Amino acid sequence: MLTVRDVYDVIDAFAPFATQAEYDHSGLQVGDMDAPCTGVLAAVDLDEGVIEEALRLGCNVIVTHHHFIWSPLGGLTEQVYAQRLVRKLVRADLHYIAAHTNVDKCPGGNSESMIRLLGGVPTGCMEEDEFALTFEIPAVRLSELVKRARNVLDDPFVYGVGADDLLTHGALCTGAGAMDRVIEACVRKGWVYVSGEFKEHQLRLVAATNGHLVSFGHFTSEKIFVTIIKECLEKAGVPCYASQQEDPCRHD
Repeated sequence: MLTVRDVYDVIDAFAPFATQAEYDHSGLQVGDMDAPCTGVLAAVDLDEGVIEEALRLGCNVIVTHHHFIWSPLGGLTEQVYAQRLVRKLVRADLHYIAAHTNVDKCPGGNSESMIRLLGGVPTGCMEEDEFALTFEIPAVRLSELVKRARNVLDDPFVYGVGADDLLTHGALCTGAGAMDRVIEACVRKGWVYVSGEFKEHQLRLVAATNGHLVSFGHFTSEKIFVTIIKECLEKAGVPCYASQQEDPCRHD
């Protein structure tokens, strides 16, 4: 009999939960490790739509990238959004696992997979932050790298900062990787930094120091998680579905 623990163990073998960042809360957040598993739904975030989707598909386990419970809930009422979702999980007897920073940085995880989709080869990680993976790429102009990211992510709002120079080295962090120390290191090395949620002062820094930057959306860069987890679980014989969850940020 397939159990929730089996799902957890497959993910743990691929991206050990012990490697998550100290601020993270990846792992089983709601449920019972020893309960039977009828199927898994993989999504980027937990929301009411994902819960309803899991129930329609007959899945009693949900695996998301971002952990939903970030701090003590303080109660379980219908009036508070986070508490209401946990109530829905419990009432429906759903089991909920988050796999966040452990999948961000593992071999074959979010950032490494994104580097390969953009035509690069992963080479390690930045000394300044382990979640920013370094890469080499056949000489490509900044404008072309922006176009590749737009096409790969289906995100027309990807943008670049800097001159349209040829680039051969860089660093990448999916999601929100706007870290001053990483940006400054990439500028010093003459590398492009690819990530999301940059702040205005960081964009100005890159422009003023002849640096190079490519910015993508947080959700669009991390929806690759769904494919990664689905393939990981299915290889182990665990039935898994990809959520149809959409980006919460609308641009129309």
